[in-house]
Amino acid sequence: MDGKSGLLRHIWDVKKKQPPGEFWGRGNGWMVLAQVELLEFLPKDDPRRDELLGWFVKHMEGLRRCQNRDGGWHQVLDHSESWIEASCPGMFVYGLARGVNEGWLDPSFANSARSGFAALKTKVTDDGNITEVCGSTDVGDLDYYLKRPRINGDLHGFGSFLLAGAEIIRMHNHD
Repeated sequence: MDGKSGLLRHIWDVKKKQPPGEFWGRGNGWMVLAQVELLEFLPKDDPRRDELLGWFVKHMEGLRRCQNRDGGWHQVLDHSESWIEASCPGMFVYGLARGVNEGWLDPSFANSARSGFAALKTKVTDDGNITEVCGSTDVGDLDYYLKRPRINGDLHGFGSFLLAGAEIIRMHNHD
């Protein structure tokens, strides 16, 4: 985790012992899903729980800082010239809402979850398709990430949308 931003780079270079990738949205999204699952199943008395919870909170704070004014996230999180993507917001909204629902995050994070879901819904077409999902990636320079294809109907978009929606409904029912 980047100590300054709270974000994660896309990949770790084992040979160079450094992260060469960018702060790719879906890469951060996969980590959010893993963190949520780990916190869900890790025993409450595990001695590492507080440390893991601290990482989750720091990551979610970093993601909240990257959220644009319309509630979405760029596919390269710290580059506003990259486009607003549809799979990572679903993962982030799921993590934000789940964190609020479970008491892992302060209730103020609910606003980010709600605005993120509102932005995500703009990526859903009238016929139920999801647009603007980043194509799968390898690792490369910033230009490589900026030129990734924008896919319509990719399963990464549908799954994260459904997770986010379910957790937003659960959060709404707690209000």
